[in-house]
Order: sequence, then structure tokens, then C-alpha cells
Amino acid sequence: MQPVGGGAPRPGPGHRLSGSLRQLDPAALLMLLLDADRPETVRSGARELALFLTPEPAAEAKEVEETIEGMLLRLEEFCSLTDMIRSDTSQILEENIPLLKAKVTEMRGIYAKVDQLEAFVKMVGHHVSFLEAHVLQAERDHGAFSQALRRWLGSSGLPSFRNQDPTWVWLGMPEPAPSHLYQTRGGPRPTCGDLFQEVYPSQL
Repeated sequence: MQPVGGGAPRPGPGHRLSGSLRQLDPAALLMLLLDADRPETVRSGARELALFLTPEPAAEAKEVEETIEGMLLRLEEFCSLTDMIRSDTSQILEENIPLLKAKVTEMRGIYAKVDQLEAFVKMVGHHVSFLEAHVLQAERDHGAFSQALRRWLGSSGLPSFRNQDPTWVWLGMPEPAPSHLYQTRGGPRPTCGDLFQEVYPSQL
């Protein structure tokens, strides 16, 4: 080591640097050599100025850590949401869509049955209209016969079941009934031939 200008001794040409000094980069080594030539007061002032100008890493590091934690929390929420969407999609593809296909096939069969029922109802309505027309035509054609039949039934003297006395109802007779029970009121009843002649006189 050779003293230079009364300052700190500098290494000579044959002096080897220690291991810690060899690991420093050239810029740091140059600053170290320059600081060796300065007085102690200058070096202490430079250190204080360097400490003053050096920012405190604690606050910035804490802020960065909080930001990273928030991002990790949001990433975890996003991953859980993605997993839920994936499970719902798998359930829809594996369970709901085949069920919907089966329901669609079933509804097609129901629609076909409804169409058949509509055709059947139309056919029944057509037949009912046809029968109603024939009934009306028959009533118009045979109205005189029904009136003559009612007159014949009225003139036959048949007892009315609504106004009949219960004492005249014979449930069982061990002996032949008296002949006066079979007598009818009024004149002789017309026969079927007389009734037909009255309705259709031109055919006899």
C-alpha cells in the first residue's frame, strides 16, 4: 500500500485486492477509491446525504404487497367463478340438453295426437250436422204420423201411470182377475190398420 497525498493508502501495483473488493463492480470500486482520498468529514456528510436522498423502501414495499394481495384475491374469485361456470356448463350439456331433447320428442307426439283429435272432432261435427239435417227432414216428413200416433194413444184409454191409484196396482194374482178390471173406458180402440189408413190413405 502506498500513501497518496496524506490520504488513505492506495494499493500498489503488486498488491492484490481482497475477495470482497474483487466482487464489487467497477463503479462501486471507483467510488470506494475516491472516498478513500477524502477527509472523514466529507465522507460522513456524503453518507448522510446519501441516506437522506435514498427513499424508504418500507412504505413502497407495503403498498406493492397490498396491491399484489388484492390482485391475488381477485384472481382467486375469478378462478372460482370460472369453475362454477364450467360445472354449470357441464351439467347443462350432460343432463339438461338430453332431457330437453326427450321433452321435445314427447311434445311432438302430443302435437300429433292433438292434430288427430282435431280431425276427429271435425268429422264428428260433420256427422252430427248430417244427422241433424236427416232428423229435421224426418220430422217434416213424418209429422202427421206422430200426431196420429198421439191421438191413437190418447183415444185408447190407457191409464196414466202418474195419476193411477196405488190400490189398482196388482203385484200378483193367484186367481184369474175379474173381467171388469180389463174393461176400457170409451168406445172401441182403433186398430193398427185403421191408424195406417188414416195416415196414408192413398196406399190402401
